[in-house]
Amino acid sequence: MLAGAQTILKGYASEKRDANVSQLKGLVEKKAKDVARHQANTTLTAYNRGVKWSKEQLDIRGQQWKAAYLPVWLYSYQQVKSANNKVIHYVAVNARSKETMGSVPIHMPKLLAFSFFVTLMGILGALFFWPILDTEWVWVLPGAGFLYFGYYYNKYRNAGARHLHEMNTKAAMSNVKRVDKLIRRLTGLSNAEMQGANNHSVNYGGASASMLGKVAKKADPTNWG
Repeated sequence: MLAGAQTILKGYASEKRDANVSQLKGLVEKKAKDVARHQANTTLTAYNRGVKWSKEQLDIRGQQWKAAYLPVWLYSYQQVKSANNKVIHYVAVNARSKETMGSVPIHMPKLLAFSFFVTLMGILGALFFWPILDTEWVWVLPGAGFLYFGYYYNKYRNAGARHLHEMNTKAAMSNVKRVDKLIRRLTGLSNAEMQGANNHSVNYGGASASMLGKVAKKADPTNWG
């Protein structure tokens, strides 16, 4: 359900649907193809270097569309870094599955200070353990500060987070037929995955990003009239 005109209930805030089936049909079909592709991966365990699908076809037989109120809350927060530098953070919370996606502000001076402290502790640890262990691995400890910074920055920025619909969508597969035909055999390969493998690819991307942007924009309280 997409955001639309705001309706105020006692203790709640909800919005009516403003997207038609024709607008969502293409996105749903892309999503269904992703689900079907990843369902088929359960039959491909023997091909540990991946599979390259040369042709895909999905025929939908019967469909049903429903509108439902979902326990999802959208939050927004504007972080003012300077007069000309403002960042709006969005957080979506699914009250049923407890999934949380979004970005939260980071206090960079504090994060840098803690990262420097971790780096300093790593340097002192390396100096302490080097005479005891006499190994070059102890010099990895000073890099702990960089790892600390990268971990927490990516965790709270959460820029690439998304719902894993291809694996988390409830689906069942039956009456599968598989035919194998040897084309050629290659040996002495060094790469872990075959070139062009697409059995783990996800095609539901660009369109979903624009749709999520639409939802995020309307979730901003400053856009509510």
